[in-house]
Amino acid sequence: MVKFFKTTFKKIGEWFKRLGLSIAKFFKELPKNIKNLFFKIIHKIRDKFLYYLHIFKEGDLGVKLSFIFMGAGQFARKQIAKGIAYLPIPLNII
Repeated sequence: MVKFFKTTFKKIGEWFKRLGLSIAKFFKELPKNIKNLFFKIIHKIRDKFLYYLHIFKEGDLGVKLSFIFMGAGQFARKQIAKGIAYLPIPLNII
């Protein structure tokens, strides 16, 4: 019975030791993880910007007009009703 308590308390002590080491490791690696997070955010923003730049370069006149004025691409493609529906949306944002 004494051996059981001895091993149990030893295991509990090791668990607390590992917990303390894990918490220390977390705070030690925190600056690196924050830096990596900012780099990932910057790269995502850059990738989205490059994606839309590629669409603008490769798109036809309707796509380029839509980047400048919402609904203009529909007018360029003779979709008048849809263009009229999109026309007031940017005005609501202002």
